[in-house]
Amino acid sequence: MSSVIVVWAGESPSSLPALEEKLDAVVVPLDAALPLNALPASLTRGGLVAVVPDAEAAERALSLGADEVLRADRARAELAAAIGRARLRAAARAVREARLLEEMSHTDSEALELLVAAIAHELRTPLAVALLNSEMLREAIGAVAGVADEIARWATDPAPPPAEEVRRLLAMRFTAPPTSEIDAIADDLVTSLHRATLVIKKMSALTIDGGPDHCDLSAALWKVEALMRGVIERTAAFVVDVPPSSLRIATSSPQLVQTIAALLANAQQACVDRGGQRQIELRLIPHEQMGVIEVKDDGVGMDSEVRRRAQNPFFTTRRPGALGLGLTIASARVRRAGGEVMIESETLVGTCVRVFFPVIAADAAAGEAAGGDEN
Repeated sequence: MSSVIVVWAGESPSSLPALEEKLDAVVVPLDAALPLNALPASLTRGGLVAVVPDAEAAERALSLGADEVLRADRARAELAAAIGRARLRAAARAVREARLLEEMSHTDSEALELLVAAIAHELRTPLAVALLNSEMLREAIGAVAGVADEIARWATDPAPPPAEEVRRLLAMRFTAPPTSEIDAIADDLVTSLHRATLVIKKMSALTIDGGPDHCDLSAALWKVEALMRGVIERTAAFVVDVPPSSLRIATSSPQLVQTIAALLANAQQACVDRGGQRQIELRLIPHEQMGVIEVKDDGVGMDSEVRRRAQNPFFTTRRPGALGLGLTIASARVRRAGGEVMIESETLVGTCVRVFFPVIAADAAAGEAAGGDEN
């Protein structure tokens, strides 16, 4: 583990090397004018202790992430204990971060469960239609091709075909559907395969996150609706109210779709747990400087304790084996975009999750879009 950093603001002790050796720490004299967050993150992984001259500096040091804060007049007496506590806190952070990184891929797959089910649902119908039409077309083509082969054989024979051969030939043709039906079967086959191709294309656009880190809010939400309606409606009525807007937010389309998918998955599970005729709503409320997404359900709801802990890592009320990171990571993605997640819920009434996204400036979005297409 990295060494604990002791930032000594103001007047620092004269024998820093001796102090470092005694305390097993790196002591850095820091001019009061230099903010604590100017230190590289790589230097503070082992813990950060700030020695400050007054209460105002102490408050600022805590707000900037110091593990321990000491007043300079008590630093020598209490420094060793403060370094020990900072080291323990840094070790706990490292364990939490390692566990989150280890489980992140599993949680992303959990957030994509509903998307995968939606894709399977969307592909099942067109592929079934394509398979049926392929069988019908194969039988029809076999009959018609047999007739064509007979005619080609007679064309090389100068004698006219006997009447019984003509009747047999006509009987062969009548075993196949009329030409108009064959054309319709072929059209259905092409349409079904085209629909399946579009579904696969949509899925690729949602799972390959290589585009710009911004997206059109309305367009991304309609992607969610198109992919997930079929699956959600197995559980509840799905009401979508997403007006057209020009709001752009600082997250990519795939990241936003995965985030909303995680919220819809929670809403669907809440409706399953309560049973009966349920409803899930997805709404966009546009404002000039802010876009608000609402995911609302009338499912089982949460009591105050569950609601308070809902965004905590590894907390879950779902099936055994669920990781409890879906809402944690969804919230983290929103906060990385400068937004916030708020949850209102009541037991046996339902839950409303509101996601607030600040709008990014049009010129900033245009500058990034010039470097590549949006997902």
